[in-house]
Amino acid sequence: DQTACKSLLRGFSCRAYAWLITFDDGAMFMRLIIASTLLSASFAAAPLHADFTPPIREVVTYGTGTELLQISAPTLSDIAQEAWETEFLPSSYFSAFALSKSGGYGYATTTNSRSAAREIAMMECLAQNAQCRVIAEIIPAGYVEPPANAATLTLEIAGYLNDMERETGFRAAAVSADGAYSMVWGYSSRAEAERAAMMDCESFRRQPASPDAPSWPCVLLPATK
Repeated sequence: DQTACKSLLRGFSCRAYAWLITFDDGAMFMRLIIASTLLSASFAAAPLHADFTPPIREVVTYGTGTELLQISAPTLSDIAQEAWETEFLPSSYFSAFALSKSGGYGYATTTNSRSAAREIAMMECLAQNAQCRVIAEIIPAGYVEPPANAATLTLEIAGYLNDMERETGFRAAAVSADGAYSMVWGYSSRAEAERAAMMDCESFRRQPASPDAPSWPCVLLPATK
């Protein structure tokens, strides 16, 4: 993974990146996508609720353990096999690997939620391929769908949120289901901190390609002071 981050005077914000490589009809495309995984309707056996419905009342975090869910094991090209072994399998949650019927493939890592990750990557895959399906996901060990008005976090962001508790002044954290986040501290009021966190998170999150495209706005996490 790579990260695009900026240090603030009183905080920091980032979004995670992953490479998606896909091809169709002999043409090769390489695109940079934001922290995403790939979706297949057949893979989503259980319904998934809307992500990060405000107001967020609970933050759900997970341990270091991961679980690999694999629904099929098709033959991969040499380059796809390399991506599977060196990029996908070593990653943490939430991650996925997908193939198109034409042989194109995509992988991505570290969104803040399972469902948003799959939806985002499905859009990316379908942008260059007629059909795509997820063949594997990496999720937290023991994962269960979170309740409404809850936000889930990657292991890395959960650690940053825990570290922020040591900072002084009013603090605020904002996250997007797509993997963007911002954490700020040292402000003189909660309202000021929350405005700063939201503004910065919004500048990092995935922007919809069109007015009717799915979008994952940033939301504030429950106040810590």
